[in-house]
Amino acid sequence: MEQLPEFISCISNGVGNSFYEAVLKEDTKSMEQCYDAFSKIISAIHHLSEKDTLSENERKFCVEKLMEMADKVSEKDRESKVLKSQALNIVGGIIIGGLVVGGIAWSIKNIV
Repeated sequence: MEQLPEFISCISNGVGNSFYEAVLKEDTKSMEQCYDAFSKIISAIHHLSEKDTLSENERKFCVEKLMEMADKVSEKDRESKVLKSQALNIVGGIIIGGLVVGGIAWSIKNIV
């Protein structure tokens, strides 16, 4: 019973940290892949838009596509931030749960 708070702390920190690190690692990998793809597409559109043979409508189309890609990059960034926030909420829940169980165990120990 005396070791329960320490055990709960180890579980909370270990599970919480491992979970959050795994989420960050996967998110970083996903973001790098997406940004690499976005960068290649943006570069191709930009290169195409610089051609002298393009009509005004074709240039407009290229600019619109560049703006769409910028919106997609922004959306991906938002998704990443939401994912990290949700992961932190889960880790917080794990830690709070551990504290509650530890507090209950401590109360029971002091009552008995």
